[in-house]
Amino acid sequence: MKKILISIVSILLFFFFTQPVFADDPLCLPLFGGGQTCQQTNQLTISKEVRNPQTGSYVASLGPNDPLYHPGDSVTFRLTVSNTGKQQLSHITVTDTFPQFVSFVSGSGSFDTKTSTLTFSIDSLAPGTDDVFYIEGKTADANVFPSQPFTCVANQATASTGNTTAKGNTSFCITPAPSATNQFANISTTKGGFPVYSPTQTRRTPSTGPELWEVFGLLPTGALGYWLRKRTK
Repeated sequence: MKKILISIVSILLFFFFTQPVFADDPLCLPLFGGGQTCQQTNQLTISKEVRNPQTGSYVASLGPNDPLYHPGDSVTFRLTVSNTGKQQLSHITVTDTFPQFVSFVSGSGSFDTKTSTLTFSIDSLAPGTDDVFYIEGKTADANVFPSQPFTCVANQATASTGNTTAKGNTSFCITPAPSATNQFANISTTKGGFPVYSPTQTRRTPSTGPELWEVFGLLPTGALGYWLRKRTK
């Protein structure tokens, strides 16, 4: 029995000390719409951001509680490729894979419709410098979305040179509901910036004279005046 226990302990110790160590692996977090974003440790990094449809600023991702895109909206992405090391990088290949429900409109490089992938290259990138690219897409029509309040999608970009590869992700959500009309969009303003509204039309003609009961109330007063005038003659 003692020999069996020693054997089991020996086997466990063997597996414990011979397992590979993953301490250097990047930390990866899930994204809305699928995929994951990983912390990058190479000197080549890439970040993917999406434009907030409400504020116009570029953010890492937009969740269901953030401003939503609508069918037929233009979606702009900002892609930043960085050299965080001390040596120059050359022949960098960048690929950007578009998600479902988003079509390519414009951007650097060539777009493959079969794989929904945009590909372009960077000849060289000096240490401590960035290259920024803007890519425009468009959300699909309302009839292709599933019957649910919103659909979240993930967009992934990859930069590689030699044996070094970096990945960047962003995500956002699309609602099939039509975009709400801005009721203040067509209102003009004064030089001071105050809104000028159209005149309001009334639905009833305002009264221009005394009410009928007020007229009857004057009859006793008139009769009293007439009687006093007769007495004074």
